[in-house]
Amino acid sequence: MDEDEFWKTVNGSREAARAIPRRPSEDFIAVHERTLADALKRLSPEEVAGFEWRFREASRRAYRWGLWAAAYWLCGGCSDDGFTDFRACLISLGRAAYESALHDPDSLADVVALPGAPYMQAEGFQYVASRVYESMTGSSSIPHDPHTL
Repeated sequence: MDEDEFWKTVNGSREAARAIPRRPSEDFIAVHERTLADALKRLSPEEVAGFEWRFREASRRAYRWGLWAAAYWLCGGCSDDGFTDFRACLISLGRAAYESALHDPDSLADVVALPGAPYMQAEGFQYVASRVYESMTGSSSIPHDPHTL
């Protein structure tokens, strides 16, 4: 899966989540996790693995001190595990918000005030692809090397 297709999947599933009514106590990210899973289920196992590899790469790219400082400020503290969850939520915001935050972490102050912004340390979004992959293949882990499929 190339980078454009990865972001098309994230952005499309985000738009689909916006169209679904939420219960009063339901965070947007919970709905987005379901719409992302639905989008991934329409792909082949190899494409789901490709999505996961792109997700991991996007998370690695966001491993920056400026973003960790923003996470610390936004969340009232941020452990290393919390920062992993934060980066997953950052990816869930879509390509534009993600790229903007990489360039200027302070841009997140505007994003988190918008309707539909998730609590920025929700853990589950980073596991959607691996759960879908396991349901398709029976394997509990996606190969780390894209050339092994």
